[in-house]
Amino acid sequence: MNTWESSDTKDWNGWTEEKEIQVFHRNNRFLTLLLGISPTWKRKTPYPGVFFRFSWGNIWSVYDPRSASSLMGISYDEKNIAKN
Repeated sequence: MNTWESSDTKDWNGWTEEKEIQVFHRNNRFLTLLLGISPTWKRKTPYPGVFFRFSWGNIWSVYDPRSASSLMGISYDEKNIAKN
């Protein structure tokens, strides 16, 4: 998942790490607003990330310089999900 604004870089010619870090921070603000809570855990190394922990798994936001992108996602922990 990712947030998007019309001013975001559309190709490599306009991409900078500074602009991508801005997307990372925007993603973090979006998740904080949507979930109504602050991140449970923040990581600076090896790559910046924030994590919202729940009994069933995590919602996360990271900046990955290897892929030159900022991403959000949901990770389920199968052993904590009730089986019907």
